[in-house]
Amino acid sequence: MVRKATTLADVAAAAGVSLSTASKVLNGTGRASDETRARIRETAERLDFRPNALARSFANGQSELVGILIEDGSEVFSSMVLRGAERRLAAAGLATLVLDSQEDRRLRSQQVRALDARRVDAVLVIGSGPDYPYPSITHEISCPVAYAFCTSDAATDRSFLPDDYAAGRVAAEHLLSIGRTRIAHITEGTEYGSAQRSRGFTDAIAAAGLQLVTGAPLMGDWSKEWGYRAATELIDGREPFDAVFCANDPIAYGAFAGLRSRGLRVPEDVALIGHDHFLQEPKWRRTEFLTTIDPDLGALGSAAAEFLIDPSSTSAGTSAITPTLYVGRTTVAPDDDATRSKTDDLLAVIDHLL
Repeated sequence: MVRKATTLADVAAAAGVSLSTASKVLNGTGRASDETRARIRETAERLDFRPNALARSFANGQSELVGILIEDGSEVFSSMVLRGAERRLAAAGLATLVLDSQEDRRLRSQQVRALDARRVDAVLVIGSGPDYPYPSITHEISCPVAYAFCTSDAATDRSFLPDDYAAGRVAAEHLLSIGRTRIAHITEGTEYGSAQRSRGFTDAIAAAGLQLVTGAPLMGDWSKEWGYRAATELIDGREPFDAVFCANDPIAYGAFAGLRSRGLRVPEDVALIGHDHFLQEPKWRRTEFLTTIDPDLGALGSAAAEFLIDPSSTSAGTSAITPTLYVGRTTVAPDDDATRSKTDDLLAVIDHLL
C-alpha cells in the first residue's frame, strides 16, 4: 500500500494553527511566537512533511533549481568539484540539473539555452582545468553564473581555482621542517597546475637559502613511468639528495619504486611527497602511506556553490582554494617497533603492486 503524502493542511491541523500560519512559518515569513514556530516545525518533522517544490516555486517565483554545466563528467578532478557543489546546494535545499557538454562547443551552447528555458536560479560551470580560459556564458543566461576549476575569459565573472602555488610552498615547507636540505623536484612542466606548483616550491626553497639539487625541476609527464625514470636519473646523476617533491601522486608512486629498486629507503634516505590525495587509489595507500597535498576540490565546488547561493557575498575575480597537507610514511618514519614492522609489511605490498 502506498503511503499518502503529508500535506500542509495535515501539519496545520496537528499543530493546532491555521493553514496560513503553518505556511508562513515553514517558509520563514510572517509573524508567530517562538513557541508556535517551534511547534509547527516539530510537527512538520514528525509527520515527515515534504513541501511541494513545484508549488513553492510558483509562490516565490524561483525554480529552486541550479544548473550545473560540466565539461567532462567522467574526469576525476571535475567529479570531485561536482560532488562538493552538490553537497552544498543540497544543504541549502536546492536541486541540481547536471548537463555534460563532453567538451563539445555546439552541445554546450544548446545546454545553456536549455538551462535558460528551464528558468534555473543559477548556473555552475565546471571546467576541465585552468589551462585554457572558459568562454563566458554569463551574458547568455539570465541568472548568476560561477566558474569552478576553470577561469572565465570575462574579467567580470567569478571563478574558483585550486591554489597550486600554495601547494608547492606547503610541500617545500614540510620537507624543510623535517630537516631536508638537498631537495629535488619531479614534475610535468607544461601545464598551468604543474608550473604553479613548481614556482611555489622553488620560491620557498630559495627563501630558505637553498636551491634544487639539479638546479631546475626534472620535467616529463604525469605518469608513474616518468616518476620511476626520473628517480633513477637522480640517483645516476650522483648528486646527493634527501627529498623529492613530485607534482602528482602517480609520479610519486613511480619515484618510490625507482628509489626502492636502487636500495634507497623512504623516508630514511629520501623523503617523498606527492600531490592529489584523492586519486583512485585504495584508501589505506593514500592516508597511511604517501605524504601528499590535497587541492581540496570538494571545497572548491562548495565555495562556488556558496557564491551562487549568495552572489552578493563576493565580487568578480578569481578565488584560490587553500590546499591541505596529509602527512604519511614517506616523509615521517615510524618511531616505534610495532609501527615500523607494520610499515615494512605495507611497503612490501606496495613494492609488489608497483
